[in-house]
Amino acid sequence: MLSQVYSTEFAAVQPSQQQPAEPRRGSAGGSSARLHPAHSQSPIAASRHGVPILALPEPQDIPNRQGLIASIPESVLDVCRRDLARPGSRYGRAMAALGARIPCAPRGRRSHGAYLVDTKQPADIDTHDEFFRIRRVDAAPGEAFLLGLFKSLLILERDLAETPTALSDERLAVLAGALQETLAAALGSQAAAPLGLARREEPAPTDHAGKRWIRGHQIFAALSQGMIFALNAMEQADLGGDAARMGEAAGLTATLLSASAVSLELTGDFPEAYYREVVRVGMESPFLPRGFSGLLSGDHRHLVGQMKRLRPTIYRLRERQPEKHARIYEALGAVYASHHHVCARFVGVEQSSLLMAPTAGRSAVEQIDRFKAMRLRSWAPAETEDRR
Repeated sequence: MLSQVYSTEFAAVQPSQQQPAEPRRGSAGGSSARLHPAHSQSPIAASRHGVPILALPEPQDIPNRQGLIASIPESVLDVCRRDLARPGSRYGRAMAALGARIPCAPRGRRSHGAYLVDTKQPADIDTHDEFFRIRRVDAAPGEAFLLGLFKSLLILERDLAETPTALSDERLAVLAGALQETLAAALGSQAAAPLGLARREEPAPTDHAGKRWIRGHQIFAALSQGMIFALNAMEQADLGGDAARMGEAAGLTATLLSASAVSLELTGDFPEAYYREVVRVGMESPFLPRGFSGLLSGDHRHLVGQMKRLRPTIYRLRERQPEKHARIYEALGAVYASHHHVCARFVGVEQSSLLMAPTAGRSAVEQIDRFKAMRLRSWAPAETEDRR
């Protein structure tokens, strides 16, 4: 059972006490595409292995709230609600109850090929998950979804306790609050107790920047799954003609987008030299397949496709609840602005990304701006479309 993975201790292992080798694809405990043996010699390998694995369901398996409530016993849901509302809770009871329901069964499939980025490169979604220590599980997707959100809160807590950040308490509260709000929405809970985030002020060891890079991508994956859940709820409410629930789901989507912008900033909150000399080198050949990138996230790819599919719902939201629609539009713009800022600081305004290096027709920041224009087109306010 995965309850053993989610112990209340939640202590990151030291490089000298590394966790056992991750299982090969199809072994008990979920998926894990093996990295090339050369990766063990990469400059970021020790930092990466110092971060515990985050188990998540496949994005297409995330249930809606009705399916989640129907598939999990009320006694387990009640434990989760009480842990979420308990001040000072580290969610040990909830994580143990959920983990006990996820069998260590073999995973029977690879990630969905439709989510691949066509760059003629060998890196894929499974490589992304393996590098960022994300393990996919087939069984009990509702439990795995909730468990991933709870654990992401502890990942955030651990990161801030270990590594200083320039982000304000208010910005960090947006990030933690979005994860908690998603849990509350999924569980039908009224409130979540604020998460006490102790911050490290003194300088941290150099390798902590590498841990932040890995943890930040794990948190972003959980936020993406939260947005998939929220957009599913928005679509269901639209189809059912429930304006109130549609507004609630749209509000949660905007909150998660705002948190994603903070997550990107936190993930890149370490010295530029460390990125150039350790992170980027560690994500290049021969340590990883060519074309490796954080954009290979299966959750992100599913989310992008979902937004395209939901354009009719998005347009109806704009017509019926323009303030909620505008809030999502602004929050989505903030996500790309944060990504642009981090990329410009690390990569510069002229260098291409690892993913797009062979096409090299535009720089990394130009590619981000292109993605931004494409994504915002669906969420543009009515007056913007009228001017086209």
